[in-house]
Amino acid sequence: MSDSAPGSAAAADEAAEAAATPPGPELRIGRITVFPIKSLDGVEVDAAAVLPSGALAWDRRFALFGPDGAVVNGKREPRVHRVAAEFDLSGECVTVGPRATGNGEAGQPGPGSRTFSLHDDREELEAFLSRMLARPVRLREDQRTGFPDDLDAPGPTVITAATVATVAGWFDLPPDEVRRRFRTNFELTAQGTGTAEPFAEDRLVPEPGEEIEFWAGEGRFVGARACQRCVVPTRDSRTGAALRGFQKEFADLRRRNLPPYAPKSGFDHFFRLAVNTRPLGRSRGGGNGGVVRVGDAVRIIGPRPEMEPAERSGAEEPESRRSGRTGSSGSRSRRRR
Repeated sequence: MSDSAPGSAAAADEAAEAAATPPGPELRIGRITVFPIKSLDGVEVDAAAVLPSGALAWDRRFALFGPDGAVVNGKREPRVHRVAAEFDLSGECVTVGPRATGNGEAGQPGPGSRTFSLHDDREELEAFLSRMLARPVRLREDQRTGFPDDLDAPGPTVITAATVATVAGWFDLPPDEVRRRFRTNFELTAQGTGTAEPFAEDRLVPEPGEEIEFWAGEGRFVGARACQRCVVPTRDSRTGAALRGFQKEFADLRRRNLPPYAPKSGFDHFFRLAVNTRPLGRSRGGGNGGVVRVGDAVRIIGPRPEMEPAERSGAEEPESRRSGRTGSSGSRSRRRR
């Protein structure tokens, strides 16, 4: 029997959790990856704090910009793929350099790499990356929201391990290569020995006018839309070489394998994978947004009316974003990770 007072937030939590009926094996967080510098390599973490904006701490906290104010990312600059990065988050340092090619070390920073403090060595790091990319770049930081591509849904992107394995099988790629190409934050698995079905994350794709509430550990989120993809997944993550026909073949396979519960209204085209999210507005862990840990349960609460932008927690954008000085283009709903 519940000890929560009727009408209290705790009672509402308990009622929502009791009403949640997992449609298959109960899901959990199997992997958390953050990308401290947008477009560079990610780092796996055991836990991530959820910022008030809904973004994960350290995810896309930094980004590179050119003199024109546009983001320098893999979509616009293929040479970004050849920059290897390893992060020491506790020391707030990064080691960057050309990718190593030796056995067992492929993809890691190789000869000529250097380690920089993300704060004390900012100018030296910018100069080093400018030489690697053959263009001047500046490193900017945003600890509040980071630099997500979808400003309307800056929360963690969600995929299942079964989806990663399925896409890897489509193109005869290692699962880690699929992870590097699609760059998602939460990778879900099933509780115990169960196996989550491929594309189970599509249960978080809402119908028009709705959003899908779900809880991950202490964090509360809503699924906003299936993530629209850019040219980056079509390229080798280590070299930037494009795989001819990848987008067309992927879209055809995605269409043919769309689960029956995925709303067709959420797929104006099928070069979409994973789900973009935003915060529900409060968390089970308190006003700081809580913490999500590997192994935490994920509960799909269900659909709810979509909140107006002004009602969303952390939805207000910095002036630099509203003015477009970050270099992003297009409507918010079309932005890609």
